[in-house]
Amino acid sequence: MQMETLAVVQVGYDLLVGGASTTVSKIIAIGSLDLVQQSVIQKQARIRTLYNDGLLDYLGQESLSSFLTERYYGGRRNETTDFNYELYLERGVGGTQDTDYIDIELVINVPPEQDILYAPEVFEVLKFAWIKYYSFLLLTYLLLYRGLYAFVIKNKVFDSVELTQVNMRALLGNKKKGL
Repeated sequence: MQMETLAVVQVGYDLLVGGASTTVSKIIAIGSLDLVQQSVIQKQARIRTLYNDGLLDYLGQESLSSFLTERYYGGRRNETTDFNYELYLERGVGGTQDTDYIDIELVINVPPEQDILYAPEVFEVLKFAWIKYYSFLLLTYLLLYRGLYAFVIKNKVFDSVELTQVNMRALLGNKKKGL
């Protein structure tokens, strides 16, 4: 799967302003960008690129708040991401720092593998199912036929005669004489 996504960091105004003698000089957010999936997707043979659509292009057409609430988090997308982060603020003493800008530093850990729920095709299910049925039948054969049948014959649970080449000749000879 390939997709364009967002890492959203929210910092309240009251955290930025603080007291009159201190201002925030740097915001540091450290966290992990995790995949959030609303429902199961269908398996495809090629790479899924449904959400490679230039998310920031929509901001020219709508406000940031409506974009986030309606288009991104509001249910229009099946797969989104969630940035789980911890926020650190560095404050400078008033008068000693340049207050025209704030440095923002993001450290984003994107896990190399994340779970995606999908509905497999029939042939994929059959590909993995046949070996289970084969092993079950083989196990049944070994337990019932080899195990139970051998136990019945060896312990003479029922009156039985083991047929071999020697026994066959003897049995056939007795039947011919008896007729």
